[in-house]
Amino acid sequence: YASLHQLPLILVCENNQLAISTPLNLRQPNNQLHQRFESLGVKSIAVKENDIDGLMNAAQEAYAHTRQGKGPVMVTYAVTRVSVHVGHDVRGPIDGWWQDPLNKDYDSCPVTLLARLLMQQKLLSLEAIRQLRQQLRQDVEKTYHEALAQTSQDFSTFESMVFASGL
Repeated sequence: YASLHQLPLILVCENNQLAISTPLNLRQPNNQLHQRFESLGVKSIAVKENDIDGLMNAAQEAYAHTRQGKGPVMVTYAVTRVSVHVGHDVRGPIDGWWQDPLNKDYDSCPVTLLARLLMQQKLLSLEAIRQLRQQLRQDVEKTYHEALAQTSQDFSTFESMVFASGL
């Protein structure tokens, strides 16, 4: 639908390369997620693992693409860390980076790498990163609940948007 109507939508997938708990290459013959979106007419950008610059460039490219009215973009970013599989709440192994970003256990976490860089360049302190994390968590929670509360969609006209016959 987003591709058909050229909607300005940016999707970001932090791909932990797992199908629940099984490596994708053991479950699927083609584990290049971005290729699936291309086949649906959605521009897709695949970013190499731990490439913060590449991720920033992909975000800028996706933003420019959607602002030009060219439709949706899917950005996939490979990571090798375990995270919650679905949802907006990111507690668990993924959430340990902010407590100790120098811990080598988080070397494959792009957020940890960025936090380390910002601290090394003396642009942010660990306390400032913790405060930012807390503010972002609150913003995401608030936005998530606001989106859930949006019930103004009028589904009585939904059938008028179906362009198929013989149903």
